[in-house]
Amino acid sequence: MENNSKSLTVYEGRQLAEMYLPPVAFCVEGLLPHGLTFLGGPSKYGKSWMVLDLCVHVARGEPFWDLPVQQSEVLYLALEDSINRVRTRLLTVTEIVPPGLYFAIEAGTIEDGLCEQIREQVSLHPAIKLVVVDTFQIIRGGSNTDVSYAGDYIDVRAMKVLADELGIALVLVHHVRKQKDRDDPLNNLSGTTGIVGAADTSFVLDKDERTRDVAKLFCTGRDIEMRLLELEFDKETGTGRVLKDSLKEPTVLMPTEMRALVELMRERGSYSGGNQQLADLIAERVGKAVHPKGLKQMMNNCQYELARLGVTYWDHQSSNRRLVDVTYAAPASA
Repeated sequence: MENNSKSLTVYEGRQLAEMYLPPVAFCVEGLLPHGLTFLGGPSKYGKSWMVLDLCVHVARGEPFWDLPVQQSEVLYLALEDSINRVRTRLLTVTEIVPPGLYFAIEAGTIEDGLCEQIREQVSLHPAIKLVVVDTFQIIRGGSNTDVSYAGDYIDVRAMKVLADELGIALVLVHHVRKQKDRDDPLNNLSGTTGIVGAADTSFVLDKDERTRDVAKLFCTGRDIEMRLLELEFDKETGTGRVLKDSLKEPTVLMPTEMRALVELMRERGSYSGGNQQLADLIAERVGKAVHPKGLKQMMNNCQYELARLGVTYWDHQSSNRRLVDVTYAAPASA
């Protein structure tokens, strides 16, 4: 039997250590690297507006959310929209359309020519460094019937290989599950973990209420720091701005109850008493019921984050009553 297997390319450790490798290239500095990125969120939450705003900023070379961008040409596949809707949205986001911003409303599927179509456009316009596909479900075509880790991974892997081959940032807009996972936002992406496993970067957009203009964007990836951005969207302009960034304000990544606990301790300095009384104090601040057992679980889950912010606690028991002592000491870096 003929052996058609390809030999491994192996790097000796010392040789690898001496190699010069270029740093990771970013489309948006510190947030959107070259490679494959998923942007997930419920329908009508503003994902398409957000990526259109991103495309305009990159084509123009202007900072996006106060973050530097690599100016480049851009290809946006708006596969759920008509050309009229794309034009209306574009002129809402910007009055002066930058050159090098290309749109398409039809494309093949992964199985039926999409990769070659993108290669062709990058060949015609070599300055393209950002490609957005809105949405991933449309380009899956017939392969979307294989709801399995292997099926998801194969489809996503094909797009990952394309992004690396072309040296671009390829963003796939995707939907999320109806049932939310509050503990791990990545579990909200529709499909199996094969999607997250094959992607370089993942963003998940969420809101506490659909009608609110404020949303949270959870960001994680191989080449970026995990961060949570609180965003405010302007419906009149279709654009957004950053209200809070967890890289600047670590409490943003924490549950609302834990942020309230940090604020309470900064004001009081210490607390000593029952778990129920502490839960009541937190409930007053967050405007909703807080169960003492749930509060204690959150404190345990966020123990190290709380400690970095100067909040420490000690559980003990007195006369068959469970008590907690919480203290605050300003961190050295504060």
